[in-house]
Amino acid sequence: MEYITKQKGGIILKYKSFLYQKERESETTGKIIWRCLEYTTKKCRGRLYSLGEVVLHTTDHNNHVPDMGKIEAKKAIQKLKETAKNTQLTTHYVMGTITSEITQSAAGQLYRA
Repeated sequence: MEYITKQKGGIILKYKSFLYQKERESETTGKIIWRCLEYTTKKCRGRLYSLGEVVLHTTDHNNHVPDMGKIEAKKAIQKLKETAKNTQLTTHYVMGTITSEITQSAAGQLYRA
């Protein structure tokens, strides 16, 4: 399990090369249901059920395969924001360091991530 911070502060969960966003959390048990990030665009019904850092169960992603470029792009954006926030480097320099570290597939996804 790995967490990626979204642009507006939310959290994306990466598990076995799929991305999930929090759908709901039980106040009594603490169990969290995560739905596939492709839920709205591809109508994917994939879900992940967790309790803390433990994955309890997952369901199949019925109509797509993992998109590694998208995952890499989301990680690059998170790193870009952290670098820009914590240093006084110019925007041009920060962008140059991030884009030199990613694949062409991820670079193509940057505007969508």
